[in-house]
Amino acid sequence: MTRALTVRNYVDQWLSGEASPPPVVELIGIRLIGYTEGEGKAALPAGKRHHNAMGTVHGGVLCDLADVAIGGAVVSTLNEGESFTTLGLQIEYYHGVVESLLTATAKVVKRGSSVVFCSCRIEDAEGNHVAQMNSTCLIRKPRS
Repeated sequence: MTRALTVRNYVDQWLSGEASPPPVVELIGIRLIGYTEGEGKAALPAGKRHHNAMGTVHGGVLCDLADVAIGGAVVSTLNEGESFTTLGLQIEYYHGVVESLLTATAKVVKRGSSVVFCSCRIEDAEGNHVAQMNSTCLIRKPRS
């Protein structure tokens, strides 16, 4: 079985409950809602266990939430045998969160032969724009 099929199969099994989520996702409490061609969506019921010293959700937790949604978006574009890894990310924080259901919606902005550019918007339950993340991912081709 090829790596891309393994990655996509794993994500499908994760979504259906047949496979456990990655350990860090389980630790934080993020849930991948789903993915479609070029889009991924994830959610997090954020609360006290996600707080920083200021009593708001830690920025790294928001970054992880966006990264899961972006992963779903990128997985949806993989060709047979491909996998991917993050090259870089940049996040802007707009609105502090104490407790809320957060939703991250990621979209592939451009998919090239070796690089994917993505954008992700995080909103709280009231629809406030909490954060925006951009990510660049490297497509890993199958080995001959």
